[in-house]
Amino acid sequence: MELVHRLRERGADRETIRAALEAVAPSFLALSDLMEGPPAQPAPARALAAAPVPITGNTGVEPTKRVSLEMKSMPKATLPRSLDPKGHIQWRKGTARVIIPETVLQADGSYERQRIAYPLGRVTPEEAERLREQIATRNVSKTPPTARTTVRDFIEQRYYPDVLSNLSLSSRKTYRSILGTHLIPAYGDMQLRQLTVAHLQRLCNDKRDQGLSVETLKHIRDYTSAVLEYAKELGVIAVNPARVVRLPRKQEKRTRITLDEVENGRLLAVVRDPLYSPLFEMVFSSCCTGSNYSEMAGLGIRRLNLTGEPTMADGKNLPPYSMAIRETYYRGGFGEPKNRGRKRIESLPDDLVGVLQTHLARRRFVNPDDLVFCDENGGPLNEHKIRRKLVAACKLAGIPRLGWNAFRRYFATQTDRKGMHPLDRQNSLGHASQEMTAHYTTADLERRRPYVEQIAKGLVKASSGEIGVTKPTPDKAK
Repeated sequence: MELVHRLRERGADRETIRAALEAVAPSFLALSDLMEGPPAQPAPARALAAAPVPITGNTGVEPTKRVSLEMKSMPKATLPRSLDPKGHIQWRKGTARVIIPETVLQADGSYERQRIAYPLGRVTPEEAERLREQIATRNVSKTPPTARTTVRDFIEQRYYPDVLSNLSLSSRKTYRSILGTHLIPAYGDMQLRQLTVAHLQRLCNDKRDQGLSVETLKHIRDYTSAVLEYAKELGVIAVNPARVVRLPRKQEKRTRITLDEVENGRLLAVVRDPLYSPLFEMVFSSCCTGSNYSEMAGLGIRRLNLTGEPTMADGKNLPPYSMAIRETYYRGGFGEPKNRGRKRIESLPDDLVGVLQTHLARRRFVNPDDLVFCDENGGPLNEHKIRRKLVAACKLAGIPRLGWNAFRRYFATQTDRKGMHPLDRQNSLGHASQEMTAHYTTADLERRRPYVEQIAKGLVKASSGEIGVTKPTPDKAK
């Protein structure tokens, strides 16, 4: 700096100073640009040449003070508010909220740093600062990341592919119907972590006021609880608010109807018409064995033994004149029965054996892998068509409208009236309380056979005619 000062006093221009600095030290070049102000007036050339330029030594001129390159008034660097882990308070029309950055869990399982807003409401500045500190302290100590996933995104991107894909077809349809019709339209755009008990309770109450049944409300609560429980297991939420939703007490609007022999006989007389086929065979089978619609619709010929000799079905013994219930068909899909007790073997009375033999004799689909009850193309029955036929037949027979469980209740009532042992009744109905229902023996079937024979005989008599058997089944008369 002293060299530059002296050169300026001598009247040197900028190019001369730059050349001198380049000769002494290249690092001083930048300093020449900092030296502003007009150059000194040039001295006469003769005086400049006569006056020697001292290089070293004290000239008696007072040295210039050193110029520091540091800015003493430089402001301190601060983080942007959006990145400050302590957050900042934002005021809007008298209400406050805290903006704090957090690590957010995305619907696909990835993490992203985002700003989260925590509303504080109408508070004083002191209260807002205290709440900000509490929220910041809680976020620092929180281990799992914050989840801003919406209800719709979590259900469609996580729950459907992870959990729902492992359920049966009928269960998948029911879940999609309940969640897609009630939960997603109401709170699909809400963040999953913000869904509270008040929201779900309000949803159930609104659906109740719209006239939905208590059973539908129970489905809404239970299926929502299943989704939230999975979210809890993944660490997306801390608690499952659906577990404490309260529902009204269930009230039966319709009384359960159980037909007597006369009413059932009138119905059988109507469905004997080929127009209702195969309704006659299915109703008669349900009344004599206690099987429901899905079990009959999924019954294969290889699991039906209409002979007097034992056979094999699924690698297990199938006694004479019996059927093995191992598979069901419901809502467009095959699957296992709803519980272990439904996997059972049922004995077939003489009249039912004759009815099934006549039914299969008229069929052109008689391979072991074909269904006992099928449509005109050999495929599974359409449940809606069969239900419409049953409703029309009930109206023509002059009896109340029935569902398929009415015939199971008829079987349960008749076996109780005729004195069948309670254990055998539970086994025949396939109740889940019996753990041994999958291990029937021939003795079990023979002990239960007289009762189902009495049921079949009563239906034959009540229907005012022959069911279809012209002679006793071989080896059964003995």
